[in-house]
Amino acid sequence: MHRDDYLHFVSHRRMTRNMEAQNERNNEALNVTLKELKDYLAPVSENARLSTLTAIYAIAENNFKLSIENVIKIIEQIQTENNISNEKATRAKLFRFINNIHNERILYFKNFSYKGHTVDYYMDRKWIDQMIEVAFPEIYDKSKARTRTNIKQAYDSIFIEFKQNLLTK
Repeated sequence: MHRDDYLHFVSHRRMTRNMEAQNERNNEALNVTLKELKDYLAPVSENARLSTLTAIYAIAENNFKLSIENVIKIIEQIQTENNISNEKATRAKLFRFINNIHNERILYFKNFSYKGHTVDYYMDRKWIDQMIEVAFPEIYDKSKARTRTNIKQAYDSIFIEFKQNLLTK
């Protein structure tokens, strides 16, 4: 190896080590800055999350209250328009109506996001079956005395599960 090649190699190696040392200092400074930024933004992020959660709760509560009214109307409509002696056809029709309400809610909640997911992520298709199990007997109840209470109780349970999903999923 010639002396010029050796000096070039040593110079190149020194330059590479200096760049590595500078990169390490830059990374340390960047880590400090990122931690400071994270500490600064944590309360802002938490307040934004709580604000978003409160808004989602309010919107969902109104949506579920409207669903109560819609299911009661569906029960009344099926009672007057259908041959309810055919329980299989009646259950299928009830499923279509409640499924539509649920799918409409999903489409609506796709417009909002929470914790990196659209809000419909926190919903569950089993709620359709839960509501059918509560609403179906009400079609055959002539007194209608408990219909509103039963439908409201079912949607209250679903709403509580929805809120739990938002907090735990």
